[in-house]
Amino acid sequence: MAAVRAILSTLSGLAHAGPGPAATRARGSGPAPSVAAPSESAYAHAGAEPRLEELLSDPLIGLLMRADRVEPAELRRLLGLRRQPSVV
Repeated sequence: MAAVRAILSTLSGLAHAGPGPAATRARGSGPAPSVAAPSESAYAHAGAEPRLEELLSDPLIGLLMRADRVEPAELRRLLGLRRQPSVV
């Protein structure tokens, strides 16, 4: 629960900080940064995606699932997955 409180505190702090530099530039108080074309950006190409088992073992995903009352074992059963030992 401490991790959830820390995340919520950070989000709350960001919400109360007001508009960031992008909003300031949008109002015309500064030069707009150069933006790479979508094909040149870091997000233009998909990288390796984590396996579903890796996602299910992630602590943040676990918190979200717990909040939504989703049981990992039941989700694995519905998806037809078997729990695999983690590689260390």
